[in-house]
Amino acid sequence: MQQQTGIPYALFDGRIESTPAALRALGKLMGEDARAEQLAGWYEKELQDARQRVARAATKPRVYYGRGPAGLQTGGKGSINVEVLEFLGARNVAAEARPGLVTVSLEQVLLWNPDSDPHHRSGFLEARFRRPALARRDRGRAQAGVPVPAPALRLVRRSPGINRLLGIWWAGKLLYPATFDVDLRAKGEGIPPPVLSREPTPEQLDACSASPE
Repeated sequence: MQQQTGIPYALFDGRIESTPAALRALGKLMGEDARAEQLAGWYEKELQDARQRVARAATKPRVYYGRGPAGLQTGGKGSINVEVLEFLGARNVAAEARPGLVTVSLEQVLLWNPDSDPHHRSGFLEARFRRPALARRDRGRAQAGVPVPAPALRLVRRSPGINRLLGIWWAGKLLYPATFDVDLRAKGEGIPPPVLSREPTPEQLDACSASPE
């Protein structure tokens, strides 16, 4: 890339656990070591807090994450789409389907019988409840079929970066409400100034901190 463009080029590992190291490396390249250390230290502290909350949870839920118009596209083991869920210890029912993105059937989701179904489209919910067997399966299960609003989706799924730290808190509150008893808006307001190029508006904070209920 650098040879083709003549522009200095660096590629960083975007995984959640690798972000502190990426921040420090970027700070070194840009001569902003102190600023990078501030961000990396904050990020590591937040991750450690989240890990401790996960460890205190009595059980780890079995989760199906649906995306696409029908909600039938999901992420296999190691997919960036489910990295936040994997960090939180959730057991991805589609983990062994195959690496990366995979399309499954509605019947397969029924066979997997997950404890929680976060989706980012409403079509899957509508299709599921049109089928009596699936409607019976969900009766009495408070977390089955949880639509993920667009602002939260950007925190959970894309793109790799510091934004997904807030996705961890959002999804953690969904999966472990007892141990992730945090104020999501306060988490957004607590982001160190160097992370954002401008201060978020109250409306943006409200959109990203809506409780996953």
